[in-house]
Amino acid sequence: MLSIRRFLLTSTFTFDNTEHVRKVMNFESDDYVYTRGNNPTLRDFETKMSSLENGQGAVAFASGMAAITTTLFSLLKPGDKALYHKTLYGSSHTVLKKNVTCIWRGNRNGQLVRF
Repeated sequence: MLSIRRFLLTSTFTFDNTEHVRKVMNFESDDYVYTRGNNPTLRDFETKMSSLENGQGAVAFASGMAAITTTLFSLLKPGDKALYHKTLYGSSHTVLKKNVTCIWRGNRNGQLVRF
């Protein structure tokens, strides 16, 4: 059984000096900046999830839409085209429709239509 070894209730973290701040802000240090982006409890959770899934790493999100958007914007580059069906989860459909050039979309009959 895997368990989280610590649960820290904190929102901000302190720094030793300005050089420490510079290193943390430039991802040259594993220390924490703000709990929403990273914290010891979250890091433990991601490590445990990665281990459970036999993965190389894991990233936890506060919502499904945050995970979906991050995945889409990580995989798609400017100028890329996306193919999706209009019955896709509503918010994902909106993100794609407003932010990605989509040349085909499925209609209710499952046929691809150009738009």
